[in-house]
Amino acid sequence: MVSQIEHILRRMDVPSISVRVLPSTHSARALALGAFVIYDFADSSSTPLVLVETQFVDVYLADPVEVQAYESLWTGLSAEALSVEETREWLVSLRDQGR
Repeated sequence: MVSQIEHILRRMDVPSISVRVLPSTHSARALALGAFVIYDFADSSSTPLVLVETQFVDVYLADPVEVQAYESLWTGLSAEALSVEETREWLVSLRDQGR
């Protein structure tokens, strides 16, 4: 596991990659039941889309109410997650425990 953590730490140095950990002690005010991606396009005439990944199918959502629900979920998850620097410190501590 140490090598996996070191790989993540190296990837965190890439400017386009941001890693944040949601601690197991979080309050679960925001809870994602599966993976999702919010696509917000640079072209202002395009409306945002949400891709919800499930075990068997991927679902694209374009309804503004549904998109807003996922944007709210993302805001809640982001508020509860460790910052990038706190995540780095947590991963370093976890790596050092595994050595």
